[in-house]
Amino acid sequence: MKTYSISEHIKKHGAGEYLKSIRTRCRHGFYSAEEFRYHAAKTYLSIELPQRAMALLNGLDPDYAPSEDQPAMRSLYSRAREMRETTGVTCSLNMIVRDECERIMDSLDSVDDIMDEIVICDTGSVDTTRELAQLYGITLVCMEWNGNFSHARNAAVDASTSNWIFWLDADDAVEQSCKKRLRKIWRRNKNQVIAFTVANELPGNHGPEFNQFRLFPRKENVRFERRAHEQVVFSAKKEGLKPVVHKEIRILHRGYNDPEMQKKKALRNKPLIEAECRENPSDISMKFSLGECHTILGEIDKAIGIFSQIAGDNSVYSTHRDTFIHAHFDLGWLYKTRNNFEKAKRYLARTIYLDQHVIEAHYLLGLIFYAEKSYQKAFNFFVRALARKPHNRYVAAVDTRGIKMNAFYYVGDILLRWKKMKEAEELLMRALRFYPGVVEYYTQMGVALFGMNRVKDAALYFSHSLTVSPRKNPRAYEGLAAIYLRLNDPKKAADFLLKALENDSSSAEIYALIGDVHFILKNPEIALDAYE
Repeated sequence: MKTYSISEHIKKHGAGEYLKSIRTRCRHGFYSAEEFRYHAAKTYLSIELPQRAMALLNGLDPDYAPSEDQPAMRSLYSRAREMRETTGVTCSLNMIVRDECERIMDSLDSVDDIMDEIVICDTGSVDTTRELAQLYGITLVCMEWNGNFSHARNAAVDASTSNWIFWLDADDAVEQSCKKRLRKIWRRNKNQVIAFTVANELPGNHGPEFNQFRLFPRKENVRFERRAHEQVVFSAKKEGLKPVVHKEIRILHRGYNDPEMQKKKALRNKPLIEAECRENPSDISMKFSLGECHTILGEIDKAIGIFSQIAGDNSVYSTHRDTFIHAHFDLGWLYKTRNNFEKAKRYLARTIYLDQHVIEAHYLLGLIFYAEKSYQKAFNFFVRALARKPHNRYVAAVDTRGIKMNAFYYVGDILLRWKKMKEAEELLMRALRFYPGVVEYYTQMGVALFGMNRVKDAALYFSHSLTVSPRKNPRAYEGLAAIYLRLNDPKKAADFLLKALENDSSSAEIYALIGDVHFILKNPEIALDAYE
């Protein structure tokens, strides 16, 4: 059997994958702790991460070597120390954790082969979080949780030794295509505090996105502030660091794809934010965060009260523009949930007046006018949601993809209502180029093509829609039933209509079709029941 050297393994699979493989061997008992640390340290040295290698080698028998023809541990340590002295600009990953054994490895794996140092502050884990983290050559800081996220973040900063600090949460992961560009940014060594795109990942989709400051040079007075929703940008600006955004670097955040987890975090953060608001009543951003907490927890009256205070103070616009604008949007959204469309429209229109690029305000107005059957107005707002490109956001994350995906659907639906089949076809072809997996587009395309008497093409789109989503897709079944009626095959049409009913369809159109089918099949009583 052919054996591979470390360099050959790395060339074949990449350093990150090789490190994952030897960690797996250690966790399943194929490597002892000493063997694992030895092989992992050699790997980190081969990719010029000596600090990580030294963290693994510390405290082990200096004479240990897995075989006679391999250098002893002391030799690796000396090599790591020499390499560290000649290393250029370096970066420390900082993380605070507590009972994150199910998620921490995915997060660390995402940056394992680019971080010169990893410093983790554990605030009281009772699971295997610490043991798993130790497999990555980390510096571990342990402290009791004192209800202040900034204290924990700053403990990690204080223990770091690199030129730069980059922070992640245990439910974050750097998108793999961005790693090399991320490393280039800190190696430029500019006097900046840098924000990246954080995408709240949803099943099968990147969800709401916003910008957050995640990278900054290690300086004595640059520290995190606030108990919750902690920020480093305030102290960074005082130190003369220029805030910049690199939107191309994406961090996937998985902490809010579960509504129950979202509520749990809101309950945890609420008393911390309330304490901040008591101590700093002029902190508009904290007040906005408290409104968001109330919203998540279903305390709508309290949320409306807070957002109304912010939106009612025009002086906030000059100091916290984004917060002021999105307080208006949140009021519009909350009033819509209460079916108070007049107030909702007023706040959403004000949002657009303040910033034309808040695409979610255009989209929400489209939904309101659609519900009111004012299709021309709805159409105009959905089209504007598609046309606008949102600005960089530091508050109020926006699901740009989801909004544009849904706006395409509603524009298509309205065109079909207006019997503008050719325009609908052209729109849906464009929509499918951007979002090829959306089932509803295929069904709408089938309707448009059937309306232009292109029966064969329509059947292909309806069938594809059902192939992708055979359940809860009654409109596609209805479309195929209509096609078989057109082809004088009422029995086949009846089969598809039965499946439509099994998919919870109860539209007037389907009962009309059922009536037509049974009239043809000479079942007049069933036909009359359906028509009625």
